[in-house]
Amino acid sequence: MGASSRHGPASEWPAIAAALVLSALTAVLARPPRDVSFAVGEYHAGFLRGDWSRPVGTGRTLSLPGGLSLPLTARRGPLRLDLHGQAPMRAALAVFVAGRPVGQALLPPHRWGEASFEIPPELLGQGGLDLSFALRPVALTRGASEEEPALAVDIVHVSAAGGLALTLPAVLLLAAVPAAFVLLARLAGAGTAWAIVSGALGGLAVVVLARRTPLPLLLAVPRLGTAALLAGLLALAVLPRAPMTSRERAGLAALVVLGVLAHGSLAFLPSAGSQNLEIYVHRALDLGTVSWDYASLLRYGSQLPTPTQPYGAATYALGERTLVPYSPLPSVFYYLLHRAGLDLYWSMSVLNVVLAMLVAPWLWLVAARLWDTRTAWLATPLYALDLAVWHHVGRVHAPAAFGGAMATSALLYLALRVRELDSRKQVVLAGLVLAVAVLGYSSSAVLFGLTGLVLLALATFDARALTPAARRGLVAALIVAGALSGILYYFHYAPGLLTGVPSLEAEPDLVGVKTFFIFHNESRQNLRVWLGGYWILLL
Repeated sequence: MGASSRHGPASEWPAIAAALVLSALTAVLARPPRDVSFAVGEYHAGFLRGDWSRPVGTGRTLSLPGGLSLPLTARRGPLRLDLHGQAPMRAALAVFVAGRPVGQALLPPHRWGEASFEIPPELLGQGGLDLSFALRPVALTRGASEEEPALAVDIVHVSAAGGLALTLPAVLLLAAVPAAFVLLARLAGAGTAWAIVSGALGGLAVVVLARRTPLPLLLAVPRLGTAALLAGLLALAVLPRAPMTSRERAGLAALVVLGVLAHGSLAFLPSAGSQNLEIYVHRALDLGTVSWDYASLLRYGSQLPTPTQPYGAATYALGERTLVPYSPLPSVFYYLLHRAGLDLYWSMSVLNVVLAMLVAPWLWLVAARLWDTRTAWLATPLYALDLAVWHHVGRVHAPAAFGGAMATSALLYLALRVRELDSRKQVVLAGLVLAVAVLGYSSSAVLFGLTGLVLLALATFDARALTPAARRGLVAALIVAGALSGILYYFHYAPGLLTGVPSLEAEPDLVGVKTFFIFHNESRQNLRVWLGGYWILLL
């Protein structure tokens, strides 16, 4: 199975024909089940229209007007819509499809109730269910309808005796998945047979998911699928510059794509949100409101909550009397996603997954260069499965996931280039790489500081594999990284930290402290961790 670059255009026709056949089969077989339920609060808001609240349990509240736009219709006959909701007053819930009335149902005040509607075939089209809601108060007493009309929706259930069908755009979207797998496999250098196998597996996954959970699948494919495709293409754009075989290149690209799909799917699973998600979304959005004066920038780069941040997890751990560095660099990138029109409630986590998975080919290259390809193929899949890498993604601790990818990449760069640090250009470049990584997450400053101390000791007493010039270059690169990251960010907080440690320690500790031997945890994060005993490790 040779790479695609070894054959002429005529050799691509079997892959093209297979991609078309697999797409056609996916379009035919990807049918939704007879009954589809959608928990409005458990998934991304891609199907919602109007001013919906953030999830509360499995539901959301709609400040009317608004509704839902579901890519479903009935194959034949009427369609039944069951809505589990409540209103702040006794009200009649009116449902419209594409602006045409369907019917009304009575909802009791402040109690969850079931509202059922039968949508006749003449109101159904190929464009799906474009649902709009309205509330008409039906008060039993005077003054009972003074509250603002708002509809809380928990579960939307759609069914049809003749079966449900996806809309044409939804079918075409799912049918594009196997073709994308075939295309990417060929671009990676995989042979025709392997490309067809990858397309068949992609189509099979789509068919299985469409028959079980079609709506979450349709939320994820255009968002997560695009991110995985772009990550694979980016890996392929960089890997040809490295010495490797076409099979190795294809394997690494496949690992990146599959890793993004697997780990990124967490953002589209039920109840994927968390308190951390709300914190970091609001911190990123509030970046656009920060004034460009020194005090405002200093406050935004600290642990203090931003104006719309609903919770203060960092202040819960670190207090509010002393400004502690809390790197804003991840928020800059998240804010750029927002400016690009992407919803941070999914794009923030997906970006972190993409960054983490793009470390995998870089790890492979460094391991193959320093050891051999067998070591590289052992290290890279283990990294892709490492709980320490994906723990922060799972709990939506976004800056930690972002900073972890940057820190790992920088350390790999240093391991690869350390023998070449005998020139001023390489020293400056290594210092810049390390400085950016330190700026990626505040805890990285502590971790890199410890690593730097160890490297300084090794450069002084060991490191015989390095030339004297490379040793001096390593020390210089560490100094450049520390000075640059400090001047740009960390040194601005040093005066407050030097004078504010006593007041920080004087605040009541709201978290029960646990100690194991010299390891002090669950307290004022960095400060009390070090005071509790980690400093002994430096001796």
